[in-house]
Amino acid sequence: MKKTQKIEYKDHLNTFEGVISYDDVTDQKRPVILIAHTFKGQSQFEIDKAIELAKSGYIGFAIDMYGKGKRAENAEDARKLMHELTEDRPLLLKRMELVLKIAKALKQGDENRIGAIGFCFGGKCILDLEDLEQNYWD
Repeated sequence: MKKTQKIEYKDHLNTFEGVISYDDVTDQKRPVILIAHTFKGQSQFEIDKAIELAKSGYIGFAIDMYGKGKRAENAEDARKLMHELTEDRPLLLKRMELVLKIAKALKQGDENRIGAIGFCFGGKCILDLEDLEQNYWD
């Protein structure tokens, strides 16, 4: 049976709210796929991707890069949210490091099999993480 749930994770200043989706019928460890959102913030689009990945045997993890409840209503707001991280790439990287740490700790997940996809701004997030984890992704 597919299960979808919100998970909270924190850094020293912020609380984030991700969504994971997986099949809870088996205890077998599954690969985790991080899903990084567009510049508008986490939305149903990314959550739907997590659900679809769960149907294929993965754990879909729709990540949150902005913080719990921080979502854009329009393009201007989205640019402001994104700007904070594009102008402070070390902060963006710290948030991606946090997401990776959370993904590796998921009890249903296989910490040695983690992949990622990103949309728009999310692609930048994944590429920054790839720079950090060059050997990890190979």
